[in-house]
Amino acid sequence: GSMSAAIQTAKEKVWYIANQIARSDARPRLRLCLMAYRDRDDSYVTRLSPLTEDVDHIHAKLSELSAGGGGDTPEAVHQALFETVQRAGWDSGDATLRVIFLIGDAPPKIYPDEPQYPEILAQANRQGVVINPVLIGNASDTRRSFEELESLGSGSLLHLPTGRDAPDPATPMDQDLVALSARLNATIVPYGNDLQQTDTLDHARETEDLGDGEQIERLAFGNASERVLHREGDLIQDLAEGRTQLNVLDARQLPASLRSMDADELSHALGEIRAERQALQSLIGQLLEQRRVLIEDQRSQHSFSAQVSQVLLRQL
Repeated sequence: GSMSAAIQTAKEKVWYIANQIARSDARPRLRLCLMAYRDRDDSYVTRLSPLTEDVDHIHAKLSELSAGGGGDTPEAVHQALFETVQRAGWDSGDATLRVIFLIGDAPPKIYPDEPQYPEILAQANRQGVVINPVLIGNASDTRRSFEELESLGSGSLLHLPTGRDAPDPATPMDQDLVALSARLNATIVPYGNDLQQTDTLDHARETEDLGDGEQIERLAFGNASERVLHREGDLIQDLAEGRTQLNVLDARQLPASLRSMDADELSHALGEIRAERQALQSLIGQLLEQRRVLIEDQRSQHSFSAQVSQVLLRQL
């Protein structure tokens, strides 16, 4: 239960973290996963949502997550960390940065039948997995545990004393950006069977239910990664990324408004939507940059957002 505030912060900051990575000079292809953990006497020990490019999916999983259980203070940190290193589905190769943020306010419970920090960190180091412990609160035993974790690996310790990060200040651009996010969603062209098209449109509408700050950070991530939908299903985006081609699509796989068009008419219609999207993205990019400058001037260098930015800048 003590982790409720930290879960809310993670939910609010997942888009910020994604955006920081997407904006970096490395311009990486980003995949995220989520490992929720409790302890052996609770309703579950670990729940892993494997690595995916669909950041909306991870945000949804975070939104479903609730703190509970408890009893004694220590938690199944060792099991959660070991399973994440082993089972998340990491890409291999020297060009891939593999990073874990271990967030917790409790030290690991010691079970003699499982790997512990030295073995887990040795495995992580062999696989090139960087582990950044994030200390919630100020418990001395947890700090010692997380400092040991930091010393055995190549990550950095972050600290969030209350579990909550200071909210970003409001800016004059916020409401314009929220409105532009809805207009950008309106340029999504769903395709596939009726169920797939409905799912794509429902997904786009769900993103408009996010809080303003989350919508704006999601918009910033999309702007940096040049995407509107963070999964397949948008014809404009999937054509640009080579995921599909018009000549392989049956008319029944198009939205009703496009089905009666011949090839030239369809190409023209999609071109107009694409041009509208590009104009919106250009305006959004300008407003986002103005907003970023205003916020960074006011953001405390000790905030969790600033700590994450500094760590990722070093590691990327």
